[in-house]
Amino acid sequence: MSYFLPKSVSILEAAAALVVLRTFRHDESTWPPRLIMLLVGVPVCIYVLFGDKSGGTILGCLMSLIHFHATLILSILLHRLSPWHPLAQYPGPVLCKVSKIYWAIITRSGQQHKLLVTLHERYGDIVRIGPNEVSIINPSAIDPLMGSSGQPKGQFWEGRLPESAPARNLVGVRDKKEHTRRRKTWLRALNPTALKHYEGVLVARTQQMVELLSEKIPGPVDMSEWIGYYAFDVMGDVVFGEGPEMMKNGDENNLWHLLERSQQTLFFFGTIPWFGKLMLRLATIIPLLPGVRQYRSYTINRVIRRKQQGSPHKDLFYHLIDEDGVLEQKPTNAELLSDSALSIVAGADTTAGVVVGFIYCILRHPKVYKRVQEEVDSLGSDFMNPDKQARLTYLNATLDETLRMFPPVLSGSQREIKRGTGTAVIGPYPLEEGTAASIPPALVHKDSRNFFPHPEQFLPERWLPEGQRVALEPEIFNNKTTFTLNQNAFLAFSHGPANCVGKHLAYVEMRMVICTMLHQFGLKFAPGYNPQQYEDDIRDYYIAAKGSLPVMVTCRQ
Repeated sequence: MSYFLPKSVSILEAAAALVVLRTFRHDESTWPPRLIMLLVGVPVCIYVLFGDKSGGTILGCLMSLIHFHATLILSILLHRLSPWHPLAQYPGPVLCKVSKIYWAIITRSGQQHKLLVTLHERYGDIVRIGPNEVSIINPSAIDPLMGSSGQPKGQFWEGRLPESAPARNLVGVRDKKEHTRRRKTWLRALNPTALKHYEGVLVARTQQMVELLSEKIPGPVDMSEWIGYYAFDVMGDVVFGEGPEMMKNGDENNLWHLLERSQQTLFFFGTIPWFGKLMLRLATIIPLLPGVRQYRSYTINRVIRRKQQGSPHKDLFYHLIDEDGVLEQKPTNAELLSDSALSIVAGADTTAGVVVGFIYCILRHPKVYKRVQEEVDSLGSDFMNPDKQARLTYLNATLDETLRMFPPVLSGSQREIKRGTGTAVIGPYPLEEGTAASIPPALVHKDSRNFFPHPEQFLPERWLPEGQRVALEPEIFNNKTTFTLNQNAFLAFSHGPANCVGKHLAYVEMRMVICTMLHQFGLKFAPGYNPQQYEDDIRDYYIAAKGSLPVMVTCRQ
């Protein structure tokens, strides 16, 4: 007896598979009962109602499921590879065209920023990295995609937070009007007047860092860990008026490292949003993200304690909670919790990464180290004065060059052509509504159209006024060499109305710790350390994860 289903039933199953596919395209529901009903219930019901039962019910159901899902998968593949697909004109690897799963697997290793280099070298300025997603490095696409009239954030952010979450943090808000409303509070909390209130915190924490770091001389110090602890303590003080004392006690609860590992998983979820939403639904049953749970608990406790105890200064939470009563619409508790958690993670991780990258770069380039050192020394006893630090042109140039070489976000922040708006022209590329796109800073920053000469080299002088850069490097910057510095393509703090709201605080903090360290200490790579290892160890989990950087620290006389 043949177990194959009658032809009419096979046609019915194929038709049902196409209807289900159309349903998913209209609504990517991740409610498990609905998924089971559509993907299992539909083919089983067709078999029960119309199938041949002579071969056995179990085998018959199995054959019905196989035929149904084969039709479903084949239809998806044919559509995504067909010349009628909206992105058919844009090149890319076949595996990327048929499924985002391939790209998501790459993200687990944190190597997609390196793969992007290879793909753009092979295919050009625009590469299809998903069934409905492209990566663009053409600088003319920056404003149309990310500028004031650009596109909203993509579904990447949907896969990182449960659908039932009462509020998203500022970075994850996709609605542009809502983002503008929420951002106003942050702008007030980080304006020049507010920054003055934070300077005392920075000075105190930096002095503590010098004292504790002095105790470790002459042994090697892992700067990645040490600067990370410093940044975490600073942000704790800035946000809640009280830091976790990581410099003093270390990461006692392994909180930071658990959180970093969880970011890998969240990045994977964001890459396949429907899968991320499904897994986060199941996270209430299965403890998938212990680091996120532990950090959320830590944040809740800090928010409660801050509300009860207050703060000796106008910390960031003072503005978030609207203690001065200037907001027309008060923030909800959910918004307070999500934004407080964001401020510490985003502020600590990104700032620490840039400072460690700065130390790595100057140690690899002794001439730069000497020039920065001399400029810092010119401040004399005012080396911890933020206003005077801000006027150190070579220091600022070296910071910007570090940010150009090692931007905190390597592969870019996803945008999506808003549904219902039709086709959008992003630079020279027409993209249909629903298409996701990103511009990777790591590639744009090393594009000769934006930064020339020697875009691959670390050259702080490129950020100086013409007279200064020519005087310092006459063989590189002269009248015979074309010079390009495209500030619009400098995406270290993103671009447009969704750019990094903490940019100015980050600069103040980075200058403070760098000036103090260079004034107090001499730095060099630990014996036997291969500096290239630092770059090899960088991983891309949306925010770049740095490897260790062992440095010998000595006291300067």
